[in-house]
Amino acid sequence: MKIAILYSNHTPLLSYNDDWLESFFDIKNIFVKKYNVLELNLFQSQRILFEYDYIVLLHSTNSNSFTLPKLYRLGCLNFRKAKIIYFVGNEYKLMREKINFAKLNHIEYIVSQLPQDTAEWLYEKTNSKIISLPHALNAKVFKSINSFEDRIIDVGNRSYEYPWYLGDVDRVKTLEFLDKLDVNLKLDISTNPLKRFNRQEWANFLNTCKFTIASEAGSSFLERDDKTRKLVNEYIDKNPDITFEKIYEKFFKNYKGESINGKCVSSRHFDAVGTKTCQILLEGRYNDILEPNIHYLELKKDFSNINEVIEKMKNPIHIKEIVDNAYEYVMDNHTHKHRIKYLFSEVMK
Repeated sequence: MKIAILYSNHTPLLSYNDDWLESFFDIKNIFVKKYNVLELNLFQSQRILFEYDYIVLLHSTNSNSFTLPKLYRLGCLNFRKAKIIYFVGNEYKLMREKINFAKLNHIEYIVSQLPQDTAEWLYEKTNSKIISLPHALNAKVFKSINSFEDRIIDVGNRSYEYPWYLGDVDRVKTLEFLDKLDVNLKLDISTNPLKRFNRQEWANFLNTCKFTIASEAGSSFLERDDKTRKLVNEYIDKNPDITFEKIYEKFFKNYKGESINGKCVSSRHFDAVGTKTCQILLEGRYNDILEPNIHYLELKKDFSNINEVIEKMKNPIHIKEIVDNAYEYVMDNHTHKHRIKYLFSEVMK
């Protein structure tokens, strides 16, 4: 079997792109070659269509825009021998374009980060086979180096505020939780883009943290046509001083459009599991992978259990049980090796 992996240039701050790219080269007895789509010439673009059994389009080729060669974007992918495995990135924006791309090019397999039922709804108007393949642990990079007792930061994180068109401010709520903690705890939290880390720096940072705090990724109001996202962005452009509360009141409180909850587990959740950093996560589904108070400390969105969470943070025996449970479970079931094995088991059916 011969596989061509197509990817695009991406910021080193989004290290999951590297995780997925590297994971395909761990497959034994299969020829795999990678191509940066921004460097493909016309001859290479044509040759790939017929030389390989499968063409994998990774998230970076379509996350914020399509970076594929013009030849591919205009429908020439239809003239191919290879079957296409299409990893869709950022499944909360440009969904009309991403869905139409799959339909225009008769894509055989759509790989989604979303839970299977959510992905089936999102892509139901394509004829593609839908494969839910959420992020996973890169155990080669994200591993525990420092013991819990030797970590110098009590709660640490790097993040950024999600755009308001997603319909919630869950990430802001995680920051509000920090205001309730003991003032003597050492915190290292930032939403400043200039203070974010590359992959190895992030792994090193997590190894200095006892706890990290996060929420699910994705949209609370996932649409197939991006209608509300565009309206919210236009409204903010015209009203730059608007608050989220007013945005929510106008666009989401009495929402009557066609949408579904598009929240999902993210790569950062698995990164923390690998470094044995205890996670405090806002309540959510997390693709039905991570279980509350078994793999992480669950914080209710209304903070109704905040005192309980704070008390659990003071119990090192309980915290060790949480991080060990999460680590053993993920190592046994949710590494990139597991994901790639599952992907091809579905493709070969």
